[in-house]
Amino acid sequence: FTGHTEIPILKARRENDAWTFERSGFVRVDEKHQIANFADHCNECGNCDVFCPEDGGPYRVKPRFFGRKEFFEASSADGVYIERTADCELVLGRFEGIVRRLEARQGTMLFEGPAFRVTFAENDIERTFAGDATNEVDLTWFGILNVLRRAVLSPNDVNWVSCLWEKSR
Repeated sequence: FTGHTEIPILKARRENDAWTFERSGFVRVDEKHQIANFADHCNECGNCDVFCPEDGGPYRVKPRFFGRKEFFEASSADGVYIERTADCELVLGRFEGIVRRLEARQGTMLFEGPAFRVTFAENDIERTFAGDATNEVDLTWFGILNVLRRAVLSPNDVNWVSCLWEKSR
């Protein structure tokens, strides 16, 4: 993540026996460094609001990262859990109460959520897209989860999540 990134707003839907794709702009992220809430250490007391350089109470408005999968699964709060194993990078994201799952394995993506399970190549989504869905698949969420995965697991930066992964190696 180099300072600003544009994530395409991309939706896929099944028409007859083929997938069609609709692009309608971008979600833009302008700041390279983002402040997030490490959910495993937060009791929502509000003390961070006094020291945070940004407005709005970080425990309420900043993205939550969970360091343990059990904490993510036990919580109903929106947030993200990321892990790396020898053959897979996993991202679980809950936004507005809806959980989506991304598994990255050597450039092949498995993306699933309510009423869909699809696979595709990271660098050629439209030509390699396959799977099942009962409704439209909003791939914008894939883009968001994938940007988070690449940024958080970047070998060039250290953060709470990457430190946890390094410790468990």
